[in-house]
Amino acid sequence: MSPKELFEFLRRELAPTPGRGLATLRITLACLITVALVLMFRIPNSLLAFVLIYLITQEDTAATVIGSVLGWVTLTDGFTTVLLVLELSLDIPWLRICFFAGYFTDPPSGRCRARSPPPRRPGGRSRSGPPP
Repeated sequence: MSPKELFEFLRRELAPTPGRGLATLRITLACLITVALVLMFRIPNSLLAFVLIYLITQEDTAATVIGSVLGWVTLTDGFTTVLLVLELSLDIPWLRICFFAGYFTDPPSGRCRARSPPPRRPGGRSRSGPPP
């Protein structure tokens, strides 16, 4: 592809279209709110939130609303399940151990889902973390 063809392609793709400004504003506001919440509550794995913003924000408003509502329903169901399991197993130690083992075991394969910590370097620092 020649530079002229590349320039024409970029000009055609980046040309203003109806609705592009509103979509850009909607995504920008969603990202700003997400950044504020992630920094305020120090939420780990915040990349997932930004990926979800781009997956949920569709050109069609109905698809965006359906995706958002389904996301909230899924979150509510997950939190409700966790709180119910906690309430059921709080006073029964053997049941709590069963739920704990069930969480960390993948039922079809029987393998453990927990990750082992990264190996240490001779200086005592972890390979995955930033230097102190």
